[in-house]
This record gives sequence, C-alpha cells and structure tokens, in this order.
Amino acid sequence: VLGKVDLLVAEDTRTLRKLMIIHEISAGNRPILSYNDHNGSRQRSKILNILSKNKSAAFVSDAGTPLISDPGFRLVEATIRQGYSIHTVPGASSVIAAITVSGLPSDRFSFEGFLPTKKSEKTIFLTSFKFSKTTSVFFERASRLSNTLKTMEELYGAKRRIAICRELTKKFEEVKRGTLGEINCYYGDKVAKGELVIVLAPGDVFDHDDLKIHKELKKAMRKFTFRDSVTHVADYLGLSRQRVYRLGLQVKEDT
Repeated sequence: VLGKVDLLVAEDTRTLRKLMIIHEISAGNRPILSYNDHNGSRQRSKILNILSKNKSAAFVSDAGTPLISDPGFRLVEATIRQGYSIHTVPGASSVIAAITVSGLPSDRFSFEGFLPTKKSEKTIFLTSFKFSKTTSVFFERASRLSNTLKTMEELYGAKRRIAICRELTKKFEEVKRGTLGEINCYYGDKVAKGELVIVLAPGDVFDHDDLKIHKELKKAMRKFTFRDSVTHVADYLGLSRQRVYRLGLQVKEDT
C-alpha cells in the first residue's frame, strides 16, 4: 500500500522511521510529515496542497488504528470537504480488542476515550454511567488507574463487573476480570504499567436486584396501567424495559 503513496503523515515521525527500518520499508524520496494536535492547523494546508496535485497521502499510525483517540479527525474532515477520496486499511484497535477479551456484553457498547484528569471532573463524568444500559470502554493513564478504580467503586459499588486490559497484543499483555471490589484489591496502591483500556459492564446488571424492581413495580401498579408501570420503573431505575417487563409479569401473577 505504501508503495503507491506520495506523502507519509504520522503523529510521531521518529517512531515511524524506526519501525520502517525494522520492517525494512524504504521511505524512498517520499517526505514524512508530522501531524498532531499542536501543528494540525498548519500542516493541513500542506497536505491538501499535495492532494491538489493529484498525489496521495497516507496517515500512518505506529500502533493501532489512526484516528481512534488520535489526532487526524479535522484532517479527514477537511479532505472530504475538498472532495478527495478517503480509504482505510484498519490496524489493530485496542477498543475492539478489549471488548473481545473482556467477557462483558459486546452487542452494544460505547467508547468514551480518555477519562478526565482532575478527580472532580472525573467523578462528574463517571456518574453518568451509573445506570448505563451498554458496556462502556475508557482509556486511562496507568499512573491514575488506582484512583480511578476507587472512584468507580464509590460510585457503582463493589459488585459492578469490570475488565482491565493492559498492553493488548504485546508481549506483556494482561487482562484482569472481576468485580470492582476484586480488581481494586488486586491493584491496591501499586502503579500499573503500559497502555490501559477499562471495560465497564452495563449498570443495570448489578445496581438493582430483583426485589428492588418488584417493590417499585408494585408501587407503580397502584397508580398506572401495567404497560405504563413498566415504562415508569425502567426509566426511574435506568434499566432495560425488557428486564422490567419480564419481572412485571411475575408481579402481575402474584397479585
């Protein structure tokens, strides 16, 4: 693929050059251009100028798939706006890899990128996932993992399931699965190493037991129809309507 490309673009050009040497890939006469969050506005015009001369450019990542929590979105946006074609050759994605090995529901999930740095902002941000109906995936710095896990346990309780995926597809790959209580005990105050992906189970699996749902359904059925009661309780507790409906049928039979 690179043999047909006129310009190579990378966030970390030094690492890219080293990798090309290791894999015996020659840059030839092709320039390698740095593109990141700091120089993006300046570099986009250079790249678009290359494309205007009926030439091609490749945004290359030194690890994983470009544009997944990496700079480049605005470059793609500008390229499309100018009418040029965009093609992709997907590489390994830590998001998909983590979902695959986590053992948590993978039919629906949300990717939330890097967690906020400040604890107050992180707490506010994570609060919105307390009753999430889908699996959630986050990036986190290894040095902040311990504090993040403690914050999660405070918000979600010790029984919420989680997976910590470290150094995926690399030599020291490690995946720790369990409840927040178990994972917190494992990591304690030690500093994790490497690149981390956090996979968090849907909230409705552990935040409310069946007795709690039964209780709320009985209260709702005194005021509403069965159908409206199911909708009310599902929205109130942040649960799936399918689960509340199934338990509602049990309550209806018992009354």
